[in-house]
Amino acid sequence: MRVGFGEDGRPGAFNLLSPVDHAAGVPTSGVLSWDSAFDIESYDVYLFVWGQAELLVSAAQIPAEFAYSGLTPGGVRYQWYVLARNAFGLTQCRVHFDFTTV
Repeated sequence: MRVGFGEDGRPGAFNLLSPVDHAAGVPTSGVLSWDSAFDIESYDVYLFVWGQAELLVSAAQIPAEFAYSGLTPGGVRYQWYVLARNAFGLTQCRVHFDFTTV
């Protein structure tokens, strides 16, 4: 689903899709996915262990998905979110999602 422009020309609001918020038993390798924001130039993806420093894992990427690997197994809680950017600025996804690994 694509959404419209923000009020000031920035990309419109968008949602994270998968893995869903509070998912349990998520594989240590997989794909993060989200709605495509309208009129984006790129996305920045953040994925990090809950409660630790935010980690930018992919900068200025185009597709609305990110393949991850190498997460720590055993019920470790991760958080992720995405920023959409264009010439007018940044828009953050509506909410941050978290999940725990298998």
